[in-house]
Amino acid sequence: HPVRRCPRQIKRCIVKVMNAAASHAAELAELRARLDDDPMVEIQMAQGGEALDEACLRRWLRADKWDVLKAEARLKAHAKWRASVAPSGRIEQAGADADQVFLHGMDKAGRPLITVTASAFVVADRDVEECTLGICSILDRAAEQVDSAVNPDGQLCVIFDLRGMGISNVDTGMLRSIFETLANHYPERMGQIYMYDASYLFWGIWKCLTPFIEEGTMQKVLWVYASDPTQLKENFELHQLPEDFGGTARRVPGADAARDAKPDVQLAEQQPQQNGVLTAC
Repeated sequence: HPVRRCPRQIKRCIVKVMNAAASHAAELAELRARLDDDPMVEIQMAQGGEALDEACLRRWLRADKWDVLKAEARLKAHAKWRASVAPSGRIEQAGADADQVFLHGMDKAGRPLITVTASAFVVADRDVEECTLGICSILDRAAEQVDSAVNPDGQLCVIFDLRGMGISNVDTGMLRSIFETLANHYPERMGQIYMYDASYLFWGIWKCLTPFIEEGTMQKVLWVYASDPTQLKENFELHQLPEDFGGTARRVPGADAARDAKPDVQLAEQQPQQNGVLTAC
C-alpha cells in the first residue's frame, strides 16, 4: 500500500526540503568541490551502485556534524568499501535467512520498515561478515523504496524483534557489527530504531554495547513492549505494520524483497525522475 499523503503533509515535506537545501550550503559546496578533485570516489560509488548526490553528501555531513574534512575522509573510505563488496553494483543477498530479516511497508514519515528477528540468529551457526553483508543487502533494498518527495532524507526504520531470545542467540559480536556498519556505511539512514520486547537478558547485552554506539544513533532508539505498542501504532498505519506487532501487513522475507526489487531498480535507473528512488549511501 502506498503511504497516505494529504496536501498539508506534502506542503510540510516541500518546506522541509527547501529549508534543508538552504542550510549548510557552504559545507555542501566545499565537500562537492573536494570530491570532484578525486574522480575515483564517484567512480567507486557508481561501481558499488550508489549515487553521490546531494542527499548522500548531506547525510555524511550531518553524521560528522558538518565537518567537511572528516566527512570527506569517511566517504572516501566508504566508496572503496562499497566498490569491493558490490563490484556488480549490488550487494548480493548473503548470510541472512528468510526467517531472520524482513522488509515491510513504511511508517507515516515514509521510512521503509525492516524487522530483524533476534531469536532466528544462532551464534553457533552464523558468520558475522556474511550476516552483516546480508543485512546491508536488505538496507539497500529498503532504500530503493524511498519516495524522496515524502522522505527527502532517505531514512529507514527498523524493529529489532527481541521476543524469544535465549542464550544461544546472545550475539554481541553480531549486534556490534550491525551498529558499526550503520555508522561507517549508512550514516543518518536510520530514522528510528525500535527495540521490541527486550528481556532482562538483552538489557545486559545492551549495557555492553552502548559504549560502541554513536550518541546520535542512541537517541533514535525506542523501547516498545507487546503490552503497550502505542508508539508503533502512533507511527504506522495498521496496514503498513506487520501482524506480529499489532498491524495487518504480512511479513516479506528480505531475500524475496531483494529479488523482487531488481526489475523496479532497473526501471528506476532508466526513469529516475518518475520514481523518486534514492539509492543507499
